[in-house]
Amino acid sequence: MIKIEKLPLFSYFFKEILAFDSNFKLEFDRDTELFVTGFCQCGDTDCATVYLKRVKPWREETVYDITTNKGLIFLHFRENGCLEFEALTYNFPYYHEIQRAMKGDFSQASDEEYKSVERYFKVLAHESMNQVILDCDF
Repeated sequence: MIKIEKLPLFSYFFKEILAFDSNFKLEFDRDTELFVTGFCQCGDTDCATVYLKRVKPWREETVYDITTNKGLIFLHFRENGCLEFEALTYNFPYYHEIQRAMKGDFSQASDEEYKSVERYFKVLAHESMNQVILDCDF
């Protein structure tokens, strides 16, 4: 398990994306309570899902979504303390940092990586999810 503070790009991204959505209330200290345990290896170029573990369990299982003009983020809170930070449909700026860290490489992120995080939040906006209604006869 990797302390989230060892991943400055992801830590900053995580903090900012939660602050972006005013409906989400942070009720834990991410720097001391969350650890990265892995990342999705599905191979999809638009997936940057990160798996985290909290030192204590969440009060209840729930899913929270943040829909933006730059992609979808689903937070899957599991009762066993796991948190799936599912990030889809965008090339998220922390992706390479997580990949390096999972291989034991905690080298400093490049200036370009830091700039990509700044650019991500510069034009970030809420966006409604499109609803698909299926007319099926079951």
